[in-house]
Amino acid sequence: MLARVAFRNAVSVRAFASRAAVAPRVLPALAVRPTTISLPAARAYSAAAKLKEEEDDFFNGVPINAVPEAQAAPDAFFTPELTAEAAEPADADAPVPFATLKGRIDDDTLKALTVKPFTLKTMSEVQKRVLSRMPELSGGKTPASLIAGETAEQKEARELREKRGREDLLVKAKTGTGKTIGFLVPAIESRRNTLEALANPAPDAEGNPAPARNVKDLALDKVGTLVISPTRELATQIANEATKLMSWNKDRKVQLFVGGNSRFDQLRNFSNPRTGSKDVVVATPGRLRDLLGEREVARAIGSTDTLILDEADTLLDMGFSQDLNFILEHLPKERQTFLFSATVSPQVKKIARDFLKTNHSVIDCVPEDESNTHEHIPQYVTQLSNASEQLPHLVRLIAHDQLVNPNSKVIVFLPTTKMTMLFATLLREMSGSMPTERLGVYEIHSRLAQMKRTRESDNFRKTTRPSVLITSDVSARGVDYPGVTRVIQIGIPSTPEQYIHRVGRTGRGGKTDGRGDILLLPFEAGFPKHLPDVPFKNVSVDDFKVEVEALAAAASSGQRVGKINDSVSQLLPALDPAAIEDVMGSLIGFYAGKLDTAKANGPEMLEGIKSWSTEGAGLAEAPYFSPAFLAKMGLSEKKQGGGGGARRDRNGGGARGSFGLNRGDSGDRNGGFGDRKDRHRSDGRRAPPQHGGFPHSDRQGYSDRGSSAARGQFSSPRPSREGGAPRRGWESRFEERAASRFGESRDRGDRGDRGSFRDRR
Repeated sequence: MLARVAFRNAVSVRAFASRAAVAPRVLPALAVRPTTISLPAARAYSAAAKLKEEEDDFFNGVPINAVPEAQAAPDAFFTPELTAEAAEPADADAPVPFATLKGRIDDDTLKALTVKPFTLKTMSEVQKRVLSRMPELSGGKTPASLIAGETAEQKEARELREKRGREDLLVKAKTGTGKTIGFLVPAIESRRNTLEALANPAPDAEGNPAPARNVKDLALDKVGTLVISPTRELATQIANEATKLMSWNKDRKVQLFVGGNSRFDQLRNFSNPRTGSKDVVVATPGRLRDLLGEREVARAIGSTDTLILDEADTLLDMGFSQDLNFILEHLPKERQTFLFSATVSPQVKKIARDFLKTNHSVIDCVPEDESNTHEHIPQYVTQLSNASEQLPHLVRLIAHDQLVNPNSKVIVFLPTTKMTMLFATLLREMSGSMPTERLGVYEIHSRLAQMKRTRESDNFRKTTRPSVLITSDVSARGVDYPGVTRVIQIGIPSTPEQYIHRVGRTGRGGKTDGRGDILLLPFEAGFPKHLPDVPFKNVSVDDFKVEVEALAAAASSGQRVGKINDSVSQLLPALDPAAIEDVMGSLIGFYAGKLDTAKANGPEMLEGIKSWSTEGAGLAEAPYFSPAFLAKMGLSEKKQGGGGGARRDRNGGGARGSFGLNRGDSGDRNGGFGDRKDRHRSDGRRAPPQHGGFPHSDRQGYSDRGSSAARGQFSSPRPSREGGAPRRGWESRFEERAASRFGESRDRGDRGDRGSFRDRR
């Protein structure tokens, strides 16, 4: 059956590509009236705002505001050759212009694609394979003007499309290939066709005309397309693309349901007659499941015309299968469904059986002989001899990238949220040791408010100066950051596959100027054995230090780079012991479920984590954890008893505006890194700290209101005690949280930085 499907796909693509590939003649600088797209108040997606962007997320190097050079008379918006008799059949692999969609999709959608806000010329492979099925895929009919000029092959392809009609699709396509355009165009066209059919129903059996209905009322009552995306960032990106595609039609609206934004505002916009047109609804599973408890939302979702599951493999990897099944119960049985996935695992096949019709078509845009990212991106592994080398080597890797890439843009992945927060603080403080004085440091993780996450993501995407994004796995898949020159991974990822997805953030679109690095502590040294096909190159810490300092000296920045070790030595004593204990607890929760991934035993892993807290983070003693707790986590020590020593005294380590820095007064650093002077306001709260010119006073989760101390989970300064002393309440709660994290990882599959159900909403 798959062979027949592949043959029919090839016929359809050849017929579609055989149309004359003539560059369209377009009008000069058209006057576009901005269309306000109603979304939550915290997320203002409007055509007016998006028309100002200078680059498209999916088609790098194509400026959105570019004015086409070719010009034509106003009555010749698209070339007349498109409706004339086609030329000789072209190669199926030849580029297909978007202009060949003239007559197959609405002119407003085509103008958005080819004139403004997009200025796209030719289709990617996944776009060609999907859009070659238009207009029948969206319930439309090929115009008579196109039928009149068909060849025999084109006629055969059209008849096959008419037989399929509005079929379900399972599409295998990688991220960054333009698949968002590929599924949004048919969805938007289906919405237009469905509304027209509902507004003008056919006469009854006796020939009596049925009463017409208002299109706007129908758009308020029924959902056109529901797109389910695994992460807030990817959902936001899809909503952005949908907004652009509908920017020429002022009546079309996009609704965005993601966590981190006001639930009340989302419901208000959804039900408002002026802003509540439900043409495209983009949602994450957790927030949608929550909102389905609202009668109006459940009723509208129950009328969904088109369902799109984007990054289906990621949805399952993140443990959303139960949420998807819950959502499925609220969807109508008669609908069209597209399932897009980079891989088709047995789990994806199962979800396909549940969501797709049995006669769905399969489109595979990932050839078996296509080279994977790890085959054309150089990748390096650094086996650290001890944890004290971790931070200095990371700083040198970033410095090296700035020295060899004028437009350096680095992504640093970390295993847990709290470690991400700590390293964001550390790199801001270490920015003075970089070759570039004005280093932009951005951070994204689940503890940030959604508005902050979106702002950080947008700023990193658009920045043109050297910059670093410190992130957890929320940025590992789906989200596109153009121009990333290097990906650095600290510690092992959740799975070997996740390593590949992370590296895929660089070298996108077939580019070969990216690089991947991974830093492993001694207990993680066995991880590369899971990736025998990755051509890792070993990096020596000492040799790399010599290389970077030589490059820096030649670039007149040798003095700053040469003091990296001294800067780290000064910074570590300024770290807050309470914050380091938080990070260590999160690492125990993460690594306890990764014994096989790290190829280490429990005691070995525990000793490695404890060594990180002392050698890498500067604690005098590793935090204490009870033998019973460690046994529960599968990390029992070789010798039961005292464990890792006593908890440190935390004088001055309470509220933390900058996670990880101790605010105890131990000397005047004149506001530079490591400043620990009290910054209390009159109301007892800390004033916003400064981080090398990058204020981050709104970092939710580790400000006054979000810190562990403010929640009463850590007591006032405690004296150290022997390992056999009775357990205290705060210690039990600390261990319970780590155990809970470990239990969720085993029960629902590792979700990296996804957190609890409420977080994922």
